[in-house]
Amino acid sequence: MFVAQTQAAQYVWNGKGSQDSERKTALALADSLRGSRKQEVYDEGKEKVPLWTALGGQENYASAEYLKDPKWSPNLFECSIASGEFTATRIVPFTQDDLALEYVYILDVFHEIYVWVGSSADKELVNMTMRIAVDYQRMASDGRPNDESSVLYIQPVRKFVILYF
Repeated sequence: MFVAQTQAAQYVWNGKGSQDSERKTALALADSLRGSRKQEVYDEGKEKVPLWTALGGQENYASAEYLKDPKWSPNLFECSIASGEFTATRIVPFTQDDLALEYVYILDVFHEIYVWVGSSADKELVNMTMRIAVDYQRMASDGRPNDESSVLYIQPVRKFVILYF
């Protein structure tokens, strides 16, 4: 999924592995940024010249099998050391409203793992959660990429919408 804009047009691109919820979120984000631009939406493999021109030309893009057929769904874990021990509690279902500033969360979207750090989170909890997220990702045996570059640290922003639906 991505949104690209020129002065005259806006392009929304949907990868083969994108889920309906991701498409809706990308379109909502695009609509909020569009202004008076003409909007064009493309699915992977059905791109047209204007999109490639806006991006500076056509090149190969990510095509890993796990991106084409998502048999997974996102998981959010709230991390805590309030009891004196590290715990990671899965939140089902979840929305952006579940993110509290005093906690740290692991958001697993299969091909990447995000560690969302609330602005008043305990530094020890942050360090423990980062270690757990890297180990969790490295030990996964479900076909996901297993290098540490897939674990991303995120601090709160006004709207953390890209992975919420």
